[in-house]
Amino acid sequence: MSSLSGNRRYNVLLILFLIISASIATVGSFLSASQAGGGTINITLILIPFLLFIPFIFRHDPLKLYSVTQEQFRHIFPWQWIILGVLLQLITLPFIFLIPGLLTFQSVGSVFQTLTKLPMPVAICIAFFDTAAGTFTEEAIFRGLIQKSILRLSFLNRLNPWFAITVQAVLFGLAHGLPASTSPLASPAIVGFFFAYPALMGGLMGYISYRYRSLFPVWYMHWFGNFVAAIITIIGIM
Repeated sequence: MSSLSGNRRYNVLLILFLIISASIATVGSFLSASQAGGGTINITLILIPFLLFIPFIFRHDPLKLYSVTQEQFRHIFPWQWIILGVLLQLITLPFIFLIPGLLTFQSVGSVFQTLTKLPMPVAICIAFFDTAAGTFTEEAIFRGLIQKSILRLSFLNRLNPWFAITVQAVLFGLAHGLPASTSPLASPAIVGFFFAYPALMGGLMGYISYRYRSLFPVWYMHWFGNFVAAIITIIGIM
């Protein structure tokens, strides 16, 4: 009985953390955009409740479907994945100087650029929750719904789990590369980078989530890698 109540408490706390993170991200987006005379809503505020609701339609526990249960939380230690995510983010820094125009593109097009208009402690706090909500959303969609759905197709799963991993990785790359291609500042090299790097990382994270049967490792990697990128933007290193 105590174990069951502990699971329920964990489920409620994790879902509350995700929704609160998305709400803070939306407030931050609105505040920072209003400084420039506009307003916006962070789409994670819509996507996270939607992603948590979808499994109930098919009578699935959402946290089991996305492999973020209490048991997995207890057995997957975050530090090695946080460190790996930060290192993988930092190795992209040389490309900012090697690819012509990428530094300008990043400084203008970064989703965290508007946070620089806010006081630094506030901006960093918002970025922490923003990256938590945003990366969970991406992991739930790509390494969760897409990869797991393909793996459940037995005739495809017989081929190799790498089929599912590759499909979601390519889609993950396109989800980053296509928006970049719409910018007038984006050269073919910049668009290629915004497709290739996320696709490679999507493949790596797809394998890790498959290997450990959980989204926790890749969520930690993705979350803190993006958080470091946000801090770099906010404090104006690049």
